[in-house]
Order: sequence, then C-alpha cells, then structure tokens
Amino acid sequence: MTGRSRNVGSTWGSRLATSIGLAAAIVMAGVISPAQAATSTAYITSWTTPGTTIALSANDPYAIQTRNITVGDQPMYLAATPDGTQVYVPNQFSPLPGPTAAGVGIKASLGIGNVSVIDTADNSVTTIDHGSFYNPYAVAVSPDGLEAWVVNSGTNTVSIIDTRTNTVTGTISDGCLYYATGIAFNPISSRHEAYVVGRPEGDALCVVDTTSRTVIDEVPLNPGGSLGDFAVVTPDGAKVYVTGSEISRINTIPDPISGNREVIYIPLSDLSTTSYLAVSGTKLYAAGNDYFLEVYDTTTDGFLGYVDFIVNGATTINAVTIVPGTTLGLVTDTEVNEVYAFDTSAGEGGIGAEIDPPASANLDGTPFAIIAITKGGTTPPTPGNLTLDKNGMGDGLIGTCGMVVGRDGKGPMSAGESAGMIALYFALLLLPVGILKIVQRRKRLPFEKAGIVALFVVASMLAVSSAHAMRLIAPKAQRFHPTTDGLGALTVDTDQTLCPGQFHFGLDLSVASRPLDMGDTHKLEVEKTVVDELYTADLTVAYGLTPDITLGLDIPYDYSRDNLDYARFKQSGESVRDDVFHLGDIRVNAKFRVIEGARYGLAIIPFANFPSGEKDHLLSEGKFGFGMKLAGHYDAAKPLTLYANLGAEHIGDVTAGSANEHYYSPWIQYGVGAKYLLPWRKDSIVAEVNGETAWATPFGHSTLSPLEALAAYRTVVAPKWTLQVGGGAGLNKGMGAPQWRAILGIAYNM
Repeated sequence: MTGRSRNVGSTWGSRLATSIGLAAAIVMAGVISPAQAATSTAYITSWTTPGTTIALSANDPYAIQTRNITVGDQPMYLAATPDGTQVYVPNQFSPLPGPTAAGVGIKASLGIGNVSVIDTADNSVTTIDHGSFYNPYAVAVSPDGLEAWVVNSGTNTVSIIDTRTNTVTGTISDGCLYYATGIAFNPISSRHEAYVVGRPEGDALCVVDTTSRTVIDEVPLNPGGSLGDFAVVTPDGAKVYVTGSEISRINTIPDPISGNREVIYIPLSDLSTTSYLAVSGTKLYAAGNDYFLEVYDTTTDGFLGYVDFIVNGATTINAVTIVPGTTLGLVTDTEVNEVYAFDTSAGEGGIGAEIDPPASANLDGTPFAIIAITKGGTTPPTPGNLTLDKNGMGDGLIGTCGMVVGRDGKGPMSAGESAGMIALYFALLLLPVGILKIVQRRKRLPFEKAGIVALFVVASMLAVSSAHAMRLIAPKAQRFHPTTDGLGALTVDTDQTLCPGQFHFGLDLSVASRPLDMGDTHKLEVEKTVVDELYTADLTVAYGLTPDITLGLDIPYDYSRDNLDYARFKQSGESVRDDVFHLGDIRVNAKFRVIEGARYGLAIIPFANFPSGEKDHLLSEGKFGFGMKLAGHYDAAKPLTLYANLGAEHIGDVTAGSANEHYYSPWIQYGVGAKYLLPWRKDSIVAEVNGETAWATPFGHSTLSPLEALAAYRTVVAPKWTLQVGGGAGLNKGMGAPQWRAILGIAYNM
C-alpha cells in the first residue's frame, strides 16, 4: 500500500498535547440490520470547547441524529457494562469555578479528574468524584458487569467502581502500573485476569489477578519503537493486542515449561503506528491516523488487507469499533470530525468494506475513543467460573450435586436475608446469656440494657458486612482443624479449659484422599482433580490463662501430593501439576467458659484465621477470616461425655472495611462428638461429625455443606504424653470432605 498520498501524517498524540482542557463525549446510535430488533449505539469521546457530548441516535446509517451530553474535561478511553445500560467515561481533569473578571467566570482545570456515568436509557449523566482519581485515562468493565476498573495515569493506581452503586470500593497500587494508560479484562471470567498497559521501567503489560487484586505478572514489551495506550483481548481470552509502532501480541496462557507469556510483534503494513484496535471473530482491525484500516488474522497474526474510506473523503482514522451481534463497524476521523460505517463481512476476502453508498455523520468536536453496545439483542455474559462436577468435591459416601466455584449468582442480599443474618449473629451472641438464665435459674440477665444494645450493634455490623458481600465461595481442600487444647476432642471443641499456667503441645498428622475435585455443572462431567492426596501437619499450642480462659494457636503445614496449580490452570486451562510444601492458614482462638455445672458446661470461642497459606493451590481461603462458636458438653454417664459446637465464620479483608464487596460468603459451622472412657481409664474412644454450610445457600447444595465423620483411639503412652490414631471419611461430596482421612497425633501437657 505504498504511495498512499492522503496520509496527513498527524497523530492523535500531537492533538492530545494541544487539546489539554478541551472535553466532550458524544453518543451516536449505531446501525443494525432491519431484521435485528435490538438497538445498537456507539459512544464516542470527543474534545470540544464547551465540554459537552453529542449523542447520535438512529438505526439507519444514512439518517443519524445527534444530541449533546455534558461530561467532564478531556474524556478518554471509555467502556460500557455488558448489558449496555451504563457507559463509564474517565475525564482526565475536573473543572472548578475560578475567580470572576468583569462578571465572566474563569474555569481552572485541575489534574485530579473524575468519571462520568451515562445512563443509556435516557442519556442522563452522573459524576463519580473520589480521591483515588488522578488523571483517569481508561476504564474497563468486568465480564460479569459488577465492577468498572479505572486506571489513573497520574498515581499508578487502579480505582475499582461498584457498578451497582457507582461508588469507589477500593484501589490497586503497584509499581508496574506506572503511567498506566490502557486496560482490558479477560472475557473468560474464570481466568480472573485484567491487563494494564504500564511503563514501570520501560513498557510492559501488567497482569492483575482480579480476585486477589494484585499484579501477578509483568510482561516486558519492546515493539521496536513506541508503545501505544490501547489494549484489546480476543473473545477466547487467549491473546492480548496492544497498539504502538508495531502491534504487540501477548499470549494470556503462560508457557507450561518456562512460565512466561509469549510476546510477538506484528509489523505494520502501511501504517506508521496504531492508535486503536477492535476484534470481530478472528479479524483484528487496526486504526492508525490514516484513511484506512489494516486487518489481521488473530489465528495466524498474518496481514489480511485494508478497509478504505477514501470514498468518504477520510484522512485520519483514529478509532474503530464493532457493534456487538452485527457485522457493522464504525470508525472516527479526527481531521474532519466525522464517523463512517463499514461492513465487516463485505469486501475482498470478506475482511470488510465501507458501506455503499458511503454512510457518515458529522461530529461536534475531535473524536478520541469509540465503543459500541447492543441493547435488547445480546445477553450479558454470565460468569464463566470453574464449577464442580456432578460428583461434587471428593468421593464422599452420599450426596450428589454441582457447585459454582466463585460468585453464587444471587447478587446483593435482600432485606429479608439481611434481617436473617442479624438474627443469626444476635442469637449466637445472646445464646450463652439465655442458657445462664434458664439453667442456673437466674432472675436477672448478666447484661444490663446497654450490654444488650452493644451486642445488637455488633450483630448488625457483622450482618451489614454480609449484606454488602458478593458472597464468593472459597473452595479449599484443607478443612481439618484439630482442637488446640486436645481436651478429649479431635476437631469439635469442648467447653473445658486448661488450668492456669498449664501448657498443651500437640502434633496432628492427617492424610486426606481426593479432598477436592473440579468440573463443569453444565456438562456434568469431571474436568480436573485439584488435589489427589493432601498431607498436613498441625502444630497446636494452648495455654491456660485463668481457670475459665484458655488461649490457642494452630499452625498447619501442608503438603499436597500431585497437586493442581490452580493459578496456572486459570490462565492456561491446562493441568499443570506440582508438589508443594508450604505453611497453611494460621488460626488463633480463645476459649471463655461461661457456664460450669455439675454435668454440663458452655464456652464461647472466638477465633481468627490468617491467610498465610497458598491460595493458588486451593489449600487456603486467601483472605482473613474471623468468627465465633459456642462449645458445650453434657456428661450423659460416668464414662460417656457428649459435646457439640455451633458457630459462624466470616471471611474477608477486614482492613478494607466491613463494606468491602469481596467478602466471601459467611459459613455456619457445627459439630457433635462423643468421648467414651474405657474401663481401664487410660484409653478412650472419640467419635465426631463436623460440618459447615454456606450462608448464601444453607444446606442448599451438598457440595456447599461438607460433612465428615472422624473417630480415633486415644491412649496414654507415658506420663503427660498421649497418642491417638484414627481416621474418617466425607459423608457427602462437599468441598474439603475427602474420600477418606487418616489421623495420627501426639500431645504433651505440662
């Protein structure tokens, strides 16, 4: 294509430098075929002096109507929710009224910026102002439509917006995000990745884990010239393309041997640079400030040809988009401020051609970026989370059903669910008080009214944090938690406490077979076995602080044999397996005995779990967790003691605030057990059943309600030394409930 004399040679970068302070966004209705009932709309950010936007609305490319909509100063790369109901426009600058001169206001643009949200139903605009915004440059919406991530080029951060409330709920900060300018989500939501164009020490693609909110990979880019700002991901989630003097192509799936993500650089045919990219099927359309598009094959990365707009009189095509669900493409021209339509299925080789007769519309301002949506004809993608197979997790003895690993799909809790959560927590907090009144026949409660109000406030705070949760399910293979004080129990605590100054040291070894499988609930077939065999060693320490208070510590050490690397599986879909040795989630607890009767007792046990384990291998929750349970016992006969637990655990990053939307679903935990002292009084038999169920769907799925039975024989082998041997199995196919488990423990009391 050498010799195309109409290349004006001006780039959008030069216009960016001369257009600081100008702002507008425009909305243009796209074109759809008469057979399509949906409404297609294109949204274009453009820079105009009034700081307005223009809405172009029509279903006919030859009869486009326009309308102005006001947004902030210098709108940049924009994005829409999958259902097309909201469009997010990052504005690099926030206009503030300044001093007046002769009655004329002087507007000062500060480099902080904000985000405009356009409601596509009526084109109304709301503004999101937040302290984390600083030169917001680009935005992308997650595949499930629940979050919009805004990259701030001025502070090397990403601001996270909850699209349901349009509030900023968190930020991500990393050195790789230095001068971040472009962002795109992997459309396959089970990959849990976003890709940010950053420049930490040179050009790079920053890979962000959307679950942990951390940069997990930094892919250096060196296209042999300048790197652009824009990134796009192929529909299959396998490749990321970045603009520049060459097109950078990055594989999202790391190499199974080196662990690196392959990068190749695609030389341009006739363009000197690329400013914008769009994907339609296996075709990649590249705009680069000339009067044509270059088209590439995403399968082979080979050059296919050109889409000319010379008949339209085009000179500087700077942006391109494809209307979802159609063959219609749209491009913008910064030289004459126009938009042109083309058909992606027309032309030589079916790579695209401009609409004949030419279709165009004038734009009020210099166009910068463009996107397209289709409402009514497309369905927002549902989260493509990894799911369990029809046999659940592990090979338990009873129960069959599938389970989604990830979002449970229910959205925010209803008012009734929130009230139920308050009632549950309040009941758990007040239960010891009620037992004191009933059992000990007290006429007065041990708490005054102020104490009752305080308990209700605590319960409400816990419930509010749950109501704001997106209620994620945290699949974990290791759910074996031995009691820290070893007072006759295995995993179900009793209310008994150590004597003041007494220490208990224990080492519990556990071997679990197939505690975690993974599959597809749609196909109802097994995909992968996550953990074949899991070996754990728990070091437990307890100390008697007072006659009624015991402190405990559980330090687990996990070794999973032939374990699936979940993080790499999410990226590649391939079974990358490796043996791992690592520290598990550390648990601390305290036992407060509140009732001590002749044959019964009750204690409150608050606890906390710290995310010290390896979540990439699904052996850890990956987040801080806390909770409380009630433990009680009843001496049914001289040699027989029965005991039980009931409690709740809430998992989430409490440092981010109780309203953090990434709390996991709370869990209701329970267990019953029995200890039978043998006639010779040195040995005993212990048997237990322990389980838990997700609050989001209590006992609604067997896989979400793991249940396990354990038994052990315990003997005193030497003064102060106790040995126990036992095992058990999962009673259902819930996550963490293994096919079988073997236990060996030794304890020392001093």
